[in-house]
Amino acid sequence: MKVTDGSVTVTSVVTDSREAVAGSLFVCIAGERVDGHDYAARAVEQGAVAVLASRPLEGLSVPVLLVQDTVGAVAALWRGKSSARVVGITGSAGKTTVKELLAHVLSRRGKTACNALNLNNQVGMPLCMLKTDGDEDFWVFEAGISHEGDMDELGAILQPDLALILNVGAAHTEGLGERGVAWHKSRLLAHLAPEGQALVSADYDDLVREARAVFGDVLFFTASGRPLSYRAAYAGCCDGVHGQYRLWLDGRPCDVIAPFRGDYGTENCIAVAPGANHSLTCEAIDAVADRIAGAEYLLVQLEIPMETVACAIEKAYAAGTRVVLNPAPAMPLADELLRKVYLITPNRTESETLTGIPVHTVQDASKAAGALLAKGVGNVIVTLGSEGALIRTPAEELLIPARTVTPVDTTAAGDVFNGALLVALSEGRSLADAVRFAAHSASVSVTRMGAQASIPWRGELETLA
Repeated sequence: MKVTDGSVTVTSVVTDSREAVAGSLFVCIAGERVDGHDYAARAVEQGAVAVLASRPLEGLSVPVLLVQDTVGAVAALWRGKSSARVVGITGSAGKTTVKELLAHVLSRRGKTACNALNLNNQVGMPLCMLKTDGDEDFWVFEAGISHEGDMDELGAILQPDLALILNVGAAHTEGLGERGVAWHKSRLLAHLAPEGQALVSADYDDLVREARAVFGDVLFFTASGRPLSYRAAYAGCCDGVHGQYRLWLDGRPCDVIAPFRGDYGTENCIAVAPGANHSLTCEAIDAVADRIAGAEYLLVQLEIPMETVACAIEKAYAAGTRVVLNPAPAMPLADELLRKVYLITPNRTESETLTGIPVHTVQDASKAAGALLAKGVGNVIVTLGSEGALIRTPAEELLIPARTVTPVDTTAAGDVFNGALLVALSEGRSLADAVRFAAHSASVSVTRMGAQASIPWRGELETLA
């Protein structure tokens, strides 16, 4: 035991006296059949340096800390010391699946921890939190309830940065009283961290009502075809095994291939996608700052938090890396941010949102592009669909015509255009040649169904040129 100025150094937390070792904090849990308080002395004999209890204990040679909720108290303390972005997930069905999916996606961005299996009650969830290392970038924890007040207890421990309510239904209703499942699930939103975000299914009228009553600024998603900016639909089995889902994220369509298939998976996909996007933080940008500084170009969209977009642009601008901004989905942007953009590629709608100038003709596009140059943008490309793409720089103006094709799906047109544009620019092509290559690439993509599946190979473009 290491004691400094009367304080005890704890190196592990255990709830089973048999697992106590030197440096352990033994947490007493009073269960229906076994009461951990009865085993506190044994834990001390094993090396525990302190005991957390909900009632007084006599005769122990180590400090005894008294709290009402033993596991919850120490888990809440651990939550407060962690710098991880915390996602709290609840719902009547599918919590564990969504938790595993989102944790898998976020693990590609940083170290991620989540509940083991479906350990999501007042004992299981806090214990899973206490088993984290504390240096994770993301925590993804599901919260399950069966009695009144359960969600307030779990929410107070989680204090999520993002609260996700997947659905509500007739599950574990016997202990929830007369207020209903939606009311109790929505209590998670009352415990959001400062500047936290609520993400809630719009497919359950009672959930929509209760969520809005708790937290005014709710972001809703749908898996039932409602006209929302975040929605999804099942597009069928793509290879005999995997399911293909069409997602709209802030209005922008994309396709996802999932390790499951069927309509039941639609809700899971649309719940995970915006959750992952909104969890991308400035810390993630800091982690790749060297790569940004070493690049010639940085391509940015607006499907992640605006704070994160600004961080990425600032890093690139400070390092001399040229920023190419695809301003989708459309939203107004500050002139201070636009002044750091080397090249911007809005479509008609995005041009109007950025400048206030409706774009119906090529002449309108030229006016909007001029307004963007006046705001400090280095160069402008306004994409005009079948009319081509208008280039406007401080030195020239040029319309690149589009190839004549019969479009079947324009889902990936913007992404393909911008990706191909950066490929060509990074190869040293002129801006005009790069736009020709990008327009050619996009014209091929719109003749095919899907997003990823529609992207042409380099060899195809050379054959078709």
